[in-house]
Amino acid sequence: MGRGKVQLKRIDDKIRRQVTFSKRRTGLMKKARELSVLCGVDVGLVIFSPKGRLYEFCSGESFGKLVERYQIHNDEEIGASKDAGGTDKKNNSEGSGLRTGANQSLKMIQR
Repeated sequence: MGRGKVQLKRIDDKIRRQVTFSKRRTGLMKKARELSVLCGVDVGLVIFSPKGRLYEFCSGESFGKLVERYQIHNDEEIGASKDAGGTDKKNNSEGSGLRTGANQSLKMIQR
């Protein structure tokens, strides 16, 4: 028997919201670990709780090395898109917005 669809909207009850956050966070970390083991990939996961607590998972040696690797890849990708002349400006702007937010979060974690 399958599960029903979950309506995606903010949970109003604070206690239910916290319980859901905790269970989903645990499940997400479990899936990240499984992806790393089964596929042999490096996975980094960063979660900030509503109260500002940091939860992280890293399948490699250290999260710092994974962040450095991401930043190098990100810099190379930006350089390549500038060389290409930015033919797909919509996707580049969306991606750069995501990268900017990710970079800010990663810098905060490294501190």
